[in-house]
Amino acid sequence: MTLVLNATELSSALAAAVGGEVFELASGNYGVVSINQSYATDVTVRSLDITSPAEFTGLSINGGSHIIIDSVFCDYTHTPGDPTWHKPFAVFNSSFITIRNCIFDGAEVLSASGVGSFGFGYGLYIEFSDDIVVEFNEVYNFERAVNIGTGTNIIFRGNDLHSCRSEGVDFWNMHTLLVDGNYIHDLKKDPSTGDHPDLIQFWDVKTNEWSEDVTIRGNFLVGGAGWTQSIFIQNTIQAAGEEFHNFLIEHNVIYNAHSHGITCEGGFDGITIRNNTMLYAPAASDPTNQADLPPFINVNTSNVNVTILDNVLEKRWNWDQEEASVPAWSVAGQFHVQRNDSAGAGYYGNEFVNALVPNATLADLRAVAGGTIETLGVGADLTRMGFLLHAGPGGTVAPPSSDPPPPPPDPDPEPSAMLISDLIVNLIDADFDIVDQALVDGDFVDPAFLASGAATIAVEAAPSAPAIGSVRLTVGAFSRTESSAPYALFGDNLGDYTGGLILAEGPQLLRLEVFSGSGASGTVLGDFTIGFTVGVEAPAPPPPTGIDPAVQAALDAMDLRLVVVEATAAFNGSDIELGDAADAALDLRVSAVESRLAAGAAGLIS
Repeated sequence: MTLVLNATELSSALAAAVGGEVFELASGNYGVVSINQSYATDVTVRSLDITSPAEFTGLSINGGSHIIIDSVFCDYTHTPGDPTWHKPFAVFNSSFITIRNCIFDGAEVLSASGVGSFGFGYGLYIEFSDDIVVEFNEVYNFERAVNIGTGTNIIFRGNDLHSCRSEGVDFWNMHTLLVDGNYIHDLKKDPSTGDHPDLIQFWDVKTNEWSEDVTIRGNFLVGGAGWTQSIFIQNTIQAAGEEFHNFLIEHNVIYNAHSHGITCEGGFDGITIRNNTMLYAPAASDPTNQADLPPFINVNTSNVNVTILDNVLEKRWNWDQEEASVPAWSVAGQFHVQRNDSAGAGYYGNEFVNALVPNATLADLRAVAGGTIETLGVGADLTRMGFLLHAGPGGTVAPPSSDPPPPPPDPDPEPSAMLISDLIVNLIDADFDIVDQALVDGDFVDPAFLASGAATIAVEAAPSAPAIGSVRLTVGAFSRTESSAPYALFGDNLGDYTGGLILAEGPQLLRLEVFSGSGASGTVLGDFTIGFTVGVEAPAPPPPTGIDPAVQAALDAMDLRLVVVEATAAFNGSDIELGDAADAALDLRVSAVESRLAAGAAGLIS
């Protein structure tokens, strides 16, 4: 690691770097930082002290490769004349770029109406770039928090986006994208503009290009005051062969007051919308909200290969008709909730901890333990007790610590109906949907593989296993119950796995709870743990030589080797194990110099 004290030193260090360097920045203002170098391996630029981080007033990465920006305060100051689409922090034409644990602080500017100040410019803008990771950042007080377009292999996870005027995050022309565990909330709309705010939006107007292989999972989306659409995905091309392909939208919690909860408009081939929880937020209602309704699922009936499964939401007036009109779709298992009849099925007050209060938190939106939602295994994992949301720098944004963690393994469990050998447990590379390694007790896992964001864990039943209804996997801060094989930590779409497993180096414990029924119901068939270590396994020590350690150390220091032969045999250069020669008359030689050691060899033999 190299300590960098100012902008001049940083510029020189980046120009001289070749790959593998870590530059730690002292506190201070580094101005606009520009990087256009392509390095062989990752070059890391990070703050020395995260409590007093280095400050960038601008960031431009253009044509760069293998660059990590970590724990930097990115502060935009508005200058009169800046266009509304000003991009002070941008990445273009680059690859293998990671931006993590950073704060992007925008600027509020007086509205053109003269009433109120609102976010200005674009927070983080990335385009024409591949293999990008944007994780655990906080972005606020811009017009649009984040824009990412035209790229392959993009990971956007654990970010906290809020207080922006128009958009949370916009995507276009995405090929293999993971949007996971983000907290996107409380946009601050300027009512005098024609803004059409969305928390997560996909569109194609900019490029006339489609998106494919997209997973939107485990996000907490909150509209805040004023109307806001939640997940809005629009394909205006709609031509054959140019559909949006393979979208998986699962385990999101949407708390809003606009009917566009999860909307897929235009041409799609392959949409799975499952296990989402979508609830009405009274605080998001206002007189200008022409769609003051609970969030719904909206999918054009012309789309094909559509699965809508196990979501929790209010019943739409024409839901049954829509289901019936598209018999080729797979639509089942929705659990409908309602706010009006306290004695009726699915009443908010009976199904959730405190979902009827204004400005409910994620803790308020937890499903009641042992209630219908938990029993059926429907809705988002984030509504289960013990699930955490890691969003913002350092992953510090999470539900209150009063939420109980998953129970520890029983120290004296009842005899299991099955054995650990009845399960096949694998570490999966989700980028290629292949087994990276079988996972057994005592294994080592490569930390570099976990850092790639491609890892997940999948469990399958061995031929000897009894019938399995569901499996709950818990490791680190991650936990998930799966009711169909393969039982994967982050789910799958017909064998297309989703990655995202991140664990600190050191010992880890995977817990596998196996149930006879779906959704962790029925009889507990087994409760197993697999201990493993994230790290590189140390090489095995050499076999003992029988030589006094002090003598061996001296020989090693001189790069010498001790050779033992029988004194009665002619020396032919072959080595003999000391154990084989323990009772023989010995002749000891140092092979590098062929000098004979004095008698007293017994003192050298342990």
